[in-house]
Amino acid sequence: MQQITPTAHSVPIYSPSAESLAPSYHRQHLSSFDPQDAEAQQFLAQTTERVQQLQLELEDLKSQRTEAKSKGGKNVSNEHPEAKEEVHTRFWRACGVDPHASTEDRIDALQPPLSDGTAYVEDDKGNKTWQPDWNSRVDRGPNKSFINYLTEVTMDDERRRRESNGKKLPDESWKEKIIHVIATNYFSHIARQWRLRQTNEGRDKQDKNKQTSRRRCRRTTVTAERREAAAFFDARFKVEGSIALLDTDFASSRHSCDEDELSESIRERRRDQDAGQGSWMIVSRSWRRKLYVKFLMVLDHLYRTKEHVTETTVTDEAGRPKKKKKVNKRPNKLSTRHGTFYAPPTTINPRAPSSNKAKPIHPIRGMIRKTWLSEQGHPLVLREDPDWWFKWEQQLQDGDLSDRARAFLDELGSDTSGVSQPEDRECSVIGQEHSI
Repeated sequence: MQQITPTAHSVPIYSPSAESLAPSYHRQHLSSFDPQDAEAQQFLAQTTERVQQLQLELEDLKSQRTEAKSKGGKNVSNEHPEAKEEVHTRFWRACGVDPHASTEDRIDALQPPLSDGTAYVEDDKGNKTWQPDWNSRVDRGPNKSFINYLTEVTMDDERRRRESNGKKLPDESWKEKIIHVIATNYFSHIARQWRLRQTNEGRDKQDKNKQTSRRRCRRTTVTAERREAAAFFDARFKVEGSIALLDTDFASSRHSCDEDELSESIRERRRDQDAGQGSWMIVSRSWRRKLYVKFLMVLDHLYRTKEHVTETTVTDEAGRPKKKKKVNKRPNKLSTRHGTFYAPPTTINPRAPSSNKAKPIHPIRGMIRKTWLSEQGHPLVLREDPDWWFKWEQQLQDGDLSDRARAFLDELGSDTSGVSQPEDRECSVIGQEHSI
């Protein structure tokens, strides 16, 4: 079990005396409590407010713990995708919100809790619009009624479909307990997002998390494409195991560009690389050796241009094998077809190499700049270089790299410096420092 270390923001620890824990102590003080006393009423109101606040904080901690667990494996909702989609869609329609709108628009369209504590409002035609209490616990009052409603109507609709010889949910998903858990988890998630969006600080936090998630998704896509190209790299350069040098967190970040904030030098650089407005800016990592940058660029070029060669057997009219024919098939189009351009080498991300996998992928020594290693105050776990690492570059030919990739590599300094010393001092930093 994970231990929680107290921080400067932790709730102060109260150590009650032995006397205050005794039942007689509570009987004595409760018997003297006067509910008509103004001071007592104020104390009771403050205590009630604090208890409610602690309940919400506990609810948020539970939600965060559930989200953290789901990262390591499938949660209940992901194990039942059809039921998940059904419950989520019904959730928004029950609240009178378009389920196809953007996430921010949907959350902003949610109505605040009703002042009288009821769960919904009803129009003249009997249509209900649910307004749960987003500030309250999921298993209390109108929220409990809302969860039960979602569970009931989802189960009933599937029952009617099956009575009409139809079926939408698999048998293993059409269970009241499963539907209830999906609805409960989704409510907790949306309620937490709604509370965040009630303050400017919360909205900023959401935007930052969304931006971080979006960039990681782009890195994940690029890494998947490079993994696919690794087999062609091995065949092209007669090596083995190049895929072991790839990890999502080793990839460059692809940043969306705000046109109003771009400097003229960046705009000119984008034009020089034939990238238009809206293109992502590729921001490299400060720790990467020039040879590793070149390795990644070769993989990108292989994915874009390398033909897939397969062998098919051609038969005669009698069905007997006649000969084998090589068929060249172009690979699938890049899923990263969005325009990109390389940021200048002075615009780098200082985040150290790390892997979020359960079994981390550690970088090899030949991936890291020597000067970067010497600047680190803490040891870094590195693997030994494969035998081919410093040899494969000798086999490079003119067609193995794009022109703009070669232009970017020419801007980099040697592998011992990364970029020239004067530029190192003026380097602009993107992202947060990460100590290892």
